[in-house]
Amino acid sequence: MSPTKPPSKRAASSKPARAPGTSKPASPRRPARSLVDAPPDKAFWVNFGPVIKNLRELRDALADGMSDEQFAHHVTGDRNDFASWVDHVLGDAKCAKALRKARSRAEALRVVAASVRMVR
Repeated sequence: MSPTKPPSKRAASSKPARAPGTSKPASPRRPARSLVDAPPDKAFWVNFGPVIKNLRELRDALADGMSDEQFAHHVTGDRNDFASWVDHVLGDAKCAKALRKARSRAEALRVVAASVRMVR
């Protein structure tokens, strides 16, 4: 009868997995989100301004094509038309949640610009 080897006492490594061919740990990557275009009948019509179909166009309108008065028409103490549109039409709940907190065009621009950087 031959002796059997006892099971190894070596514990599983608690170190993060390494990316192949590197000395750095592999970082978990979020899948890139795609830019969503609203269907033509769900585009956002800025009061006396542009018609917007996606986050990139909203960012551009907030930066250049919209006055503070136009912004104030859509964002009041009771409602935020931009956040509602981003949530219900574009389906970006995370951006919409941050956008609801924006009280100025500059704040809204920062929120939307950050979301645009996350899409391809």
